[in-house]
Amino acid sequence: MPSALTKIIPFPGDRIDARNPSTLVGLHIKAGSIVGEYWYPYIIQTVEEGAINIELRPPGNFHSLHINEDLEEAIDAATDEKPVEILEAVLGHRIRHVRWPNWVEKEEMRGRVKIEEFDVIGLRLAGMRRIRWIWGEDDEQEFDDAGLYASAYISYGKQSEIWSELIEFE
Repeated sequence: MPSALTKIIPFPGDRIDARNPSTLVGLHIKAGSIVGEYWYPYIIQTVEEGAINIELRPPGNFHSLHINEDLEEAIDAATDEKPVEILEAVLGHRIRHVRWPNWVEKEEMRGRVKIEEFDVIGLRLAGMRRIRWIWGEDDEQEFDDAGLYASAYISYGKQSEIWSELIEFE
């Protein structure tokens, strides 16, 4: 997905289940891993705070977490001995126009354009020239009521603690 479609937005202050991405700036990533059957949550292990979880909302049956390739490579290269610093962390918003194919089960949706809006997490790590994105997408292209895209968010609170206990990093 091209980043030109992404608008950086302020973090809404009323989200008690999500963490403002800007609070990640200055942390150092030492590992990253995907946990779960549908490729989320994505756990970023930091030197300073331990596990930070990026999850999807709503978690659809076929939605999986997607990461721009160069961001994923930068996280994969991080180690305990050589962690990588988060220089920028933002919340972004995307609007996609999706044309439903003629084979979908719901006749009223065949050939129609559905507007999908969703939030993405943007990170720029040391060594990267620009912010790259994390989002949810339906890899099965089911075209159900959940839509093709899902918002990514940084979980905060109990769910984050549960996932942190389930994963081990080398």
